[in-house]
Amino acid sequence: FRKAIAVVPSDVNALSGMGKALLGMNRPGEARPYFRRALRLDGDHMLSLNGLAQSFKDEGRIGEAIAAWNGMSELYPEVNDGTPGLAWTYYEMRDYHQAALYFARLVQRYPYDARVVEALNVAVQNIDSPGYE
Repeated sequence: FRKAIAVVPSDVNALSGMGKALLGMNRPGEARPYFRRALRLDGDHMLSLNGLAQSFKDEGRIGEAIAAWNGMSELYPEVNDGTPGLAWTYYEMRDYHQAALYFARLVQRYPYDARVVEALNVAVQNIDSPGYE
C-alpha cells in the first residue's frame, strides 16, 4: 500500500487498505490517520468509515467508535460494514437491547450465520438483565 500511496497519494482505496493492514497488525493509532486522509478525499467511503470506527474501538474509545458507526448508519441505512461493529460492541458492553436490534438486522441478511444467530438469541434472552452501566 505504501508504494501505491507514494505513486497516487489520493488513492482512497490504497489509503483505506493501508489503514486496514495496520489494524490487522494491531496498530490502530497508526491506522487512523490513513482512514482520515481517505475520508477527507471521499467523505462517505464505507471502508474508511468502518476502519476509522474500528480503530477507535481497538483503542478503547468505544463512544467514538459507536458514534462513527452510527454516522455510517445514517449514510447507509441498510445493513452495512458497520452493522456488525455496532452489534458486537453493544453485545460486549452487555447492552443487550441495542445488540439485539443490530443482530436482528444481521440475521435477516445472513440467516445461516450461526454465530450471529446465537448472539441474537443470547441478547434476546438477556434483554431485561441489568446490562452495562
